[in-house]
Amino acid sequence: MFVYVNIYLLATHYFDFTGLVGFVMFSTFTLKRTAAESVTAVRSLGARALIRKYRNLGIGMAFLIAIILIP
Repeated sequence: MFVYVNIYLLATHYFDFTGLVGFVMFSTFTLKRTAAESVTAVRSLGARALIRKYRNLGIGMAFLIAIILIP
């Protein structure tokens, strides 16, 4: 946040409205990419959790079948 504030202050101080437009374009581009990376990370965490859930369910089922079938 500190970096964006300083870029905003410098851009608007030296270039007025043009600096403001440039800052808005720059921040939109960088924050959009950051947001997309965050969404991708959340999706991958959800996929890993789903895989773990089914893996653990399979291990549990194999254990129960082994208990039932092995005398």
